[in-house]
Amino acid sequence: MFLAEKRYQISVMTCDESGVFVGTSPDIPGLTLEADSRQQLLAAVSDVVPQLLTHNLKLPEDQLAECFVEVTFTRPSGEPMPD
Repeated sequence: MFLAEKRYQISVMTCDESGVFVGTSPDIPGLTLEADSRQQLLAAVSDVVPQLLTHNLKLPEDQLAECFVEVTFTRPSGEPMPD
C-alpha cells in the first residue's frame, strides 16, 4: 500500500520586545514553541512534533517517516529572516 507523504507547516516569528522565537502551526494542533535561538527552536520541533502528530492527530508512529515539516522564520513585519 502506498502512503502519501504528509506536509506540515510551522511559522516562526521573533518577539520584538524579548527577541524570543515563537513557533506555531495551524496544521499541528497544540503546537506552540518558544526558544531563545533558531537552533533551540529547531531542536524543540524535533522533540515535540512527533509526539503531537501521534497524540493529537492520531497518526500511527510507522507513518512518521512519511511526514515532512517545513519551518519558516519571519520577522513580525512578515519579511523572511535571513539564514
